[in-house]
Amino acid sequence: MRLLLTMLATSCLLAAQGVDIHRAREGLETASKGKDEAAFVAALKAISTLKDVRVIDDLSVVAERLQRELDKLHAEIEKTGVALAEAWKNVDSQGSQGRPVTVGTAQAAEKKHVAIQTNLRKLNDQQDSTEARLRAIDEHLPIAMASLDQASRTTIATGLATKAARAKQEQRLQVVRVLAACAAMVPEAREALVELMATAEDPDARTAAIMGLGRSRDPALATAVAQALSDTAMNVRSAAARLLARLPSASGVAPLIASMEKSDGRVLEELVRALEDLTGRTYFDNAALWREWWAQDGARLSAAMDALGGDDFSKKGPAFEVIAAAGFCAGARLLLRQEGFDAASVVTAPAEGSPEAALGPVRRETVPKLLQRMPPRIRTRAAYELLLQPLREEKLVPQRFALSAMCAAVTDSAVAAMLAEAAGSNAMKLPDGSTLGKEDRAKLRDVAITGLGLQEAKYATPTLRELVDGDAEKPVKLLAVAALARLLDKATVDPLIRAAGVKDPEVVAAASKALRDISGEDKGDAAAWRLWWNTAQKDFQPRKPLIAPTEEAVRENKGTNFYGIESRSRRLMFVLDRSGSMSESDTASGSRWSVAQTEVINCIAALPDDAAFNIIFFSHDFDVWSKGLMPATRQNKATATAWIKGIEAVGATNIFDPLERAFSLAGRGTFDKAYGTAFDTIYLMSDGQPNRGRIIDPAEIVKELQRMNMLKLIKVHTIGVGKNHDPVLMRRIAEVTGGDYVAR
Repeated sequence: MRLLLTMLATSCLLAAQGVDIHRAREGLETASKGKDEAAFVAALKAISTLKDVRVIDDLSVVAERLQRELDKLHAEIEKTGVALAEAWKNVDSQGSQGRPVTVGTAQAAEKKHVAIQTNLRKLNDQQDSTEARLRAIDEHLPIAMASLDQASRTTIATGLATKAARAKQEQRLQVVRVLAACAAMVPEAREALVELMATAEDPDARTAAIMGLGRSRDPALATAVAQALSDTAMNVRSAAARLLARLPSASGVAPLIASMEKSDGRVLEELVRALEDLTGRTYFDNAALWREWWAQDGARLSAAMDALGGDDFSKKGPAFEVIAAAGFCAGARLLLRQEGFDAASVVTAPAEGSPEAALGPVRRETVPKLLQRMPPRIRTRAAYELLLQPLREEKLVPQRFALSAMCAAVTDSAVAAMLAEAAGSNAMKLPDGSTLGKEDRAKLRDVAITGLGLQEAKYATPTLRELVDGDAEKPVKLLAVAALARLLDKATVDPLIRAAGVKDPEVVAAASKALRDISGEDKGDAAAWRLWWNTAQKDFQPRKPLIAPTEEAVRENKGTNFYGIESRSRRLMFVLDRSGSMSESDTASGSRWSVAQTEVINCIAALPDDAAFNIIFFSHDFDVWSKGLMPATRQNKATATAWIKGIEAVGATNIFDPLERAFSLAGRGTFDKAYGTAFDTIYLMSDGQPNRGRIIDPAEIVKELQRMNMLKLIKVHTIGVGKNHDPVLMRRIAEVTGGDYVAR
């Protein structure tokens, strides 16, 4: 009755204001079935401001229809992908058997491949367009819901939560999507998701609710989410730990530490990772040390976080210093949120001229200082999540500059790679397809060159040397020389000597001073420096290295170790490349394939008795060792070892299909109910780029992997072997699944 009265009152109000509700609703219906994207967005804008409860249902109905269209497209893409994989079947089969492949056969396969790829691109474009429409609805749903009165919002949110708890999985995800889209702006939506997280019978529903709450990253959620750490299902506990790690709050630390004392295996691994990502430090799996540290510093750090989020400006200055000195990562999340850089929230940057805006420069200086205090391994994850990934997605130029400047003050190999690219002279594309203007491009280049002076010399020197040797203008050369001077590394001496030999006297003077600072010598002109360097370089040590990376304590390995990535999981799947390129040799240890065989055999041999494992080797096709996970008994280890030794490296590289097969083997509830899936961790190793299989495009592989893993939360650790693997793909797979990536 209350809902009906609200609808009638709202309709009368809008009618009095001259707003044609029916026309707006019909406009949305028409635009949603058409192909004009601008008309669709305009219809969304028109209807989302109507302050009518029916709008939420209208938007939900359109979203459900778009999701059905997306499902049909996905089925068609899958069918086309299978045809794509079949195009090379005969060629690959003949090649793997050592039989000669005729030119005509190869050309016919290539022609078929090109035709199918053309069709596949069209389908992918349609899929991208449909997904863009769904994202547009997500952007307008919270506007429409926030415009309603509290009673209406509560009624809608409660109804959606009830529907989600009872619905089947596909429909449930769509309902949760509506609540998640509104969670940042609408408290009632957050409350409904919290209720669903606590009361839903199905663990998938509870997991979906937690992931929906992650869309807002409201610091106040920490206490409620912490309750899910005691859930019976592993995927729920994992989702809760991951969300707590990303909330800009200190309130998750104590519950995570408490949960460590009663957890093991993959769950313990998730808790340790969450604590590292939340605090910016590590005591590994030693709950006693974590507890001791938090007892000593917890009150001080919590007070600093409260001060940063409060209104007392006299407390903010000391708070900046506290979190920066501690390298407390939750503090960085809070500062970036306050600056409007948290893509998961609707918090906007402070208004220009306000007291909060005046703190902007301090926040932006504190974030990189804070990250610099972290151990390198944790810093790399934080820099990627908090700075690099948002930078790649940021469309606004001022925000891109701010993120770039923060990146430039963080020492990290991935940051150095980004800076090296930005330090060049090539045009730079923005996410919307436009090109950065000439003046802005020059400013970004200056920021990047300066930032290279804070990176490790092995990553920065090649780019800086090119700038010194090339035809760059004097200001650029001077910046490059200054960056080389800051590195104070042996590798910088040669490019500095080269800079001392150019014609411009300012560049010569700067390079000569840098050489004096690094060597303690004064040799005069470039020829004299070169003569000195020819004899001195063998035993040369720079006077004082500038970069002193934070050290991370070494500990005894207590889990499975594969290519240097450790896992505590006792349910493992190995998905390993056995393509022809693996037979090549990169090191004195032998071929990549022999190294891989040794690595996996040693890893399996070290598994505890209560573990279980399986193996998939892939080239253009794939081979599965067992139909399911096998207990890590001595007999099974011996059988697996013999099988591994009998596998040869031959064929092309099909990364997606074996991953898809692995996820199908994960199932639901095959083992412990608390785990929910047959295995919880995958080690993926490859030395190449995908060129076979149902999906070849790296971005599409990542997208499909996210879809398959939405609620299973299987962690995929990735190992890229050799110079020709795809580092972006392997890093993204690890990043979207919570795993680690290493290049070997």
